[in-house]
Amino acid sequence: MRLIIIAAMLAFCSCNSDRCIIIGDISGLEGDGKMYLQDEWNDYEVIDSADVVDGKFRFDLEVEQPTYVYMYFGDTQVRDFILEPGKITVEGDVEEDMFAGAYGSKMNDRLQEFYEIQKLGQTMPMDQVLELHDRKFHELLNVPGMDALKLKLALSYTGVKSSYEILNCLKSMPDEIKNMDFVKRKMEKCERRIRTEPQAEGCETIPYYIDMEYPDASGNPVTLKSVVENPENRYVLVDFWSTWCSPCRDAVPELVEAYEKFKDKGFEIYAVAYEGQSEKLQKFIRDNNMTWINVCGDEDSAGNPKWWKDYALTGIPDNVLIDCSTGIIVGREMRFRLVSTLEKLL
Repeated sequence: MRLIIIAAMLAFCSCNSDRCIIIGDISGLEGDGKMYLQDEWNDYEVIDSADVVDGKFRFDLEVEQPTYVYMYFGDTQVRDFILEPGKITVEGDVEEDMFAGAYGSKMNDRLQEFYEIQKLGQTMPMDQVLELHDRKFHELLNVPGMDALKLKLALSYTGVKSSYEILNCLKSMPDEIKNMDFVKRKMEKCERRIRTEPQAEGCETIPYYIDMEYPDASGNPVTLKSVVENPENRYVLVDFWSTWCSPCRDAVPELVEAYEKFKDKGFEIYAVAYEGQSEKLQKFIRDNNMTWINVCGDEDSAGNPKWWKDYALTGIPDNVLIDCSTGIIVGREMRFRLVSTLEKLL
């Protein structure tokens, strides 16, 4: 009889080991209604719904394979997190805490560790925060198991973190993950981007800069090669930006600070604006003291320009730092750490 009871208990545990319980308490929702879970990695298919009463709701569903979900109340995104077996808690205000994620389950708790580092920017210099961020990213990308956590980080930070490391992580995934179309596209993106990122340990690709030629404010063509090979320059930052890009505009003060501090020590900027020549562009350049080399690189109205493809951009702002003595790219996405990096180099 005792063996039968034990067997029954094991069977019960096995049947429930794949279940996910989501307990929610979200303030600020307008009335009662339905909360929906959309599976990001399966074309945002709605996989479950739950009744919401006074901001409280509960999901109870089986999870065959962990995935990443977005939680919606009507048209309002409430949260996003890893859907995995276990108990997951989501709470807080619908607007103020929208990016709070979830906690209580194994992978979501590790993801929260990563996100908590970003908050340190309120009390620490950003270059130090980014160093901690990079270290934690490397740690989580190499943790045994937890494929959904690693996949989420790899997908979200392509173009921000080392593409070589992300590519190796994706290659190590099970076949059912590697064969997903969006994962294949991400791997191809990483393979292209490796050519214009600082050479990672173990990577055989040497990232030489790719030349380009675009007109400056006076309509005169300026090649990147002419700037890199100028004997007065030791390092050149190629900055990809636009006036219609808010983060690009926010990055200008750091560029101005770096240029004023290091231009006499061999630092130059070759800024490629993703827009056509206009008075608006020239006014912005004048008003913001952008006295470096500015060119317009919007020559392809049918799609992204050649420099976007050559440097495998995932968005703007973005930039590469070139060592003029070798033509090798030694930095990528230098926001918040450009000044500290140049202080070491120059």
